Amino acid sequence: MPLKRWRQKVGIVTQDPVLFSGSIASNICFGDDEDDENDSDSDSDSSAKMARITEAARQANALTFINSFEKGFDTLCGERGVALSGGQKQVSVEALFVEWREGQLANSNLQLN
Repeated sequence: MPLKRWRQKVGIVTQDPVLFSGSIASNICFGDDEDDENDSDSDSDSSAKMARITEAARQANALTFINSFEKGFDTLCGERGVALSGGQKQVSVEALFVEWREGQLANSNLQLN
């Protein structure tokens, strides 16, 4: 496998990742290009976004612990993620990588068409 392709597939999650004080969902979709380009809040856009966030959490094995919280994806992480354990923070960051990777793949497919 060429080095460039390998680097595109590898992500690093540090021992103590930093999360923002927003919700788990907002941390997972942080940096989503669609948020920057399109601030519409239609129900279909919200449903599609939540489906992407849920799928990213599932792929990162975070869905079980997120669903164990009373507010689920709306659970606030606290400053620097203090409301979550170290492992939960790591898995949340993994979900962010999954969401980002899926978005990058979708964008690259759109550019090819």
